[in-house]
Amino acid sequence: MDFAAIRLTIRRKLETDRLPIEKSKRVLGRSASGEACDACDTTIGVGQLTMDGLVRKPGNRALQLHLRCFEIWTQERLSLLRARAQGAATA
Repeated sequence: MDFAAIRLTIRRKLETDRLPIEKSKRVLGRSASGEACDACDTTIGVGQLTMDGLVRKPGNRALQLHLRCFEIWTQERLSLLRARAQGAATA
């Protein structure tokens, strides 16, 4: 999957609450063991770096993302928050 497609997938997941828009409380990097990336839905290969993000909502499990997907999620999350704030300011 190319980066533009990943960015679009992440944006859609943020807009439909399938990915959290709030900042992770804590982020940990570790070696993956073959789990699925919550952003792009592909497998994070064994030995690849995975980013585990702990969200604030009780009961939610940690996000597991490829490093690049984590970076795109952060960019898209901030972009969406800015757009919502601008929309609220003009309303």
